[in-house]
Amino acid sequence: MKKSLIFLGIIIIILLSSCTPKEEYFYIKKGSYNSSVYSSGYATEGNDYYYINVGERDSESGDKHRYMDESLSMPSRYIVDIDAEYQTLRYSEIERAVKDGVNAKIPTYNIYRFIVNIYEIGSEKLVRSIDIKPFLDNLSEELCIVESPYDVLAIKGQPYFVITMCDAVHSTKEEKNITYKWFCVNLLTGKYLMSEISPVDFRRRRSAETTIFSTRSEFYNLNSDIITGSKRFMSIENLTYWEGCKDMAFFLDELPNNEKLYSKFPSLKSEVEELKSKGKIKNSRVHIILTGDPSYDELASYVVDEGKEATFDGMTILENESVDGKEHTVHSADEWFKYRNLPEADMSWLSPIFPREE
Repeated sequence: MKKSLIFLGIIIIILLSSCTPKEEYFYIKKGSYNSSVYSSGYATEGNDYYYINVGERDSESGDKHRYMDESLSMPSRYIVDIDAEYQTLRYSEIERAVKDGVNAKIPTYNIYRFIVNIYEIGSEKLVRSIDIKPFLDNLSEELCIVESPYDVLAIKGQPYFVITMCDAVHSTKEEKNITYKWFCVNLLTGKYLMSEISPVDFRRRRSAETTIFSTRSEFYNLNSDIITGSKRFMSIENLTYWEGCKDMAFFLDELPNNEKLYSKFPSLKSEVEELKSKGKIKNSRVHIILTGDPSYDELASYVVDEGKEATFDGMTILENESVDGKEHTVHSADEWFKYRNLPEADMSWLSPIFPREE
């Protein structure tokens, strides 16, 4: 009887151990991007313009983070919207499975929908709609979509919408050095080509050039009562691949009361007031694109409220950010550029804008 009980106990232990859930690995994840331009318009003269996106979900009061799928633009001609739903590979999960010695096949990811819509600035007239799903389907055995950001740039004088893609992996036993490529769709012809991606040094340089407006939120703490370091969603950045273009982006609850800005874009104020009256303050964002290489003093002048003068006085450059390894307190944008270390880079990736059509 005793031996029977021991034998029965062993059987139970074996059965229980076989029921213990194994660690799961999720190699595929779902991605989507759904932007929709609400309105757009040009400045009273020249190539500067703006566009507004309205998100579907209201941001809750006190949010530390806000996110919405936003339109892209090709200066100074088109707004580009994306309507996409797809799968992509979780490379970190694949690496984890490899380290754990798992031998598994990885399914091919699916593209459910990927449409690019091109609109005229100022009228939102649809110029062209391009379904790029068939192209991506043909590449799915070799390449996988890397989730946004997407971009718009010029190649040999032609405008292209760009998706970053990387090598597909089909098994955890497949040894491969992952490489990245650009999938580029011509916005005028709908044809595509593959291209090398821009160098990291170039992208770092373009990002570093506008850190005067972002590092430690010093600029906003000096110049704004509503945009502070503890709660800042507004940004000023380069349009990475376009000569002399800056992108100033505000959620409407951060937009300053600035008559210089409104006089430059006469239709902007009424559109902002309309969205505010609808309660679309925290989920509406305006992008203001300034061309012609505006000075940093000019950019700053659009951020402050009416009657206030923008300043860079008292901003700091830390030892690891400076050209000489010393900390500096600066008093102007010119002085900031004098001491700020900016990476060397090949700037041939920049292209001139497509001027506004009258």
